[in-house]
Amino acid sequence: MDEDKKCVWPGFKNRWKVTKAIKEMWKPEETWSVYSIRTLAKCCDYSAGRVLARKAEHASDIISDGEYGRGCRRIKRKLTNVMVKGVMTMAVELMTIILKATMMILKIQMVVTVNLLM
Repeated sequence: MDEDKKCVWPGFKNRWKVTKAIKEMWKPEETWSVYSIRTLAKCCDYSAGRVLARKAEHASDIISDGEYGRGCRRIKRKLTNVMVKGVMTMAVELMTIILKATMMILKIQMVVTVNLLM
C-alpha cells in the first residue's frame, strides 16, 4: 500500500496463496493488478485487520471492484408486506405475553394484600 492511495493485488486462484502473500508481505510482481483504495483503518497485525475488514464489509458502502460512482453502492433491501406482517404478528404476540404477565402480577398483589388484611 502506498501513500498515493494505490495498492496491488495478486491474481492467484487459490485464496490461501493470497493470504500467505499478504501475511508474509511478499514484494509485488509486475503481473499483480493495481487498485485505487480508501483507507478505513490501520491495524498492527493481520488478524486484527481481518476482524475490522469483516465489520467494514457489513457496515459501510465499500465498493469491491475499486470503482466509485452511480450503481456501485450496495442496495439496501426493502421490507416486503410479508416481512411487515411477520413483525406485526410478533409484536402482537409480545404484547399479549406482557399483558398476561401484568395480569398475573396484579392477581398476586391482590392475594398478598388480602392475606395481609386477614
